Amino acid sequence: IESASGENYRSYVTRRLFKPLGMKASGFDPGPNAATPLTRLTGPGEPLAAMPQPRMEFPEFKASSAGDALSSAADLEAFATALMGNKLLTEPTKVAVFPKRSTPWRLGQAGGAPGSNTVFWVFPEIDSWLIVLTNFDPHGGELMGQALSPLLAGQACKVQAPRAMLLQRP
Repeated sequence: IESASGENYRSYVTRRLFKPLGMKASGFDPGPNAATPLTRLTGPGEPLAAMPQPRMEFPEFKASSAGDALSSAADLEAFATALMGNKLLTEPTKVAVFPKRSTPWRLGQAGGAPGSNTVFWVFPEIDSWLIVLTNFDPHGGELMGQALSPLLAGQACKVQAPRAMLLQRP
């Protein structure tokens, strides 16, 4: 993006995505209302903390195109709406970026880092989207997304957390 536009990534995304879609609570630095990321992760070789603690921040590793942009559910809803239509991407571009590998067709991403886990999935064929935001370690948000997404398509919930994950939760 930087090479093609001649603009730094953060400026480009703010100018071409956040502002046109009215995403006023989205950006790359936490605002005053941002949730504190909580994690049970500790240093190398140490056991998980018994209770979640605020995640240690590393200012030198600012959010980038690899992830970590911050947003609100309302702003992500505006993004989802733009993706469902052709306001943001054309249909051929959406198919190229998000190949149709499931029914219904799903666009988006799930992921996280210590102290955050997010699901952002858009289902253009059924005019629906699913947004799950958590301020806790993965995989809670992703499991919630896996449990809820079939319900959007009128299917039964089929997700069961692996036993190891169930044992790790406080």
